Amino acid sequence: MTTPSPHQPARNISRRHVLGAVGSLCTAGSVALAGCLDGDLAGTATNGYRSCESFNLVPGEDLNNEDLSNCDLSEMEIQAVRFRFADLSGANFEGSRLYMMDVTGATLDGANFRRADLGATNFLKASARNVDFREADLTRADFQGSDLTGSDLTDATVTGTQFVGATMPDGSRYAHGDEIVRTP
Repeated sequence: MTTPSPHQPARNISRRHVLGAVGSLCTAGSVALAGCLDGDLAGTATNGYRSCESFNLVPGEDLNNEDLSNCDLSEMEIQAVRFRFADLSGANFEGSRLYMMDVTGATLDGANFRRADLGATNFLKASARNVDFREADLTRADFQGSDLTGSDLTDATVTGTQFVGATMPDGSRYAHGDEIVRTP
């Protein structure tokens, strides 16, 4: 592991890294595969996003208040990680499986969750303006008090999803019930 600079706190290498530049799956303690390094790989650009492999994304990890803006976290499996009050604006989670995450109060503006599985994720009071949730599975997710202004929920699964007190994509406030009812 590299020595942290005074501007960067020390972090453990995550158990799983998907390296966008080489497409390799890396595991801490494994034999280095093509492009796998034991070090801080944050900052490597992939598809216009920054790489954030140095963040520990194992179940139960606490990444509260962290800056993961514009990170490429697509096609990953992330379970029970806490991103409370984190900056995830512009982050790419396309196609990821994100179970039971807690993003209470986080900033998600402009993030991409297209085709992501967000089952039972807590978005309480999150700023989720202009977020792409197309084809996402939001089953049992909780958006109470969140701001979804301008977000795209086209073809998203919202079974059992909580929206009470949320500002909806059209700017209206959702005040009753616990599910969106689609009308033709």
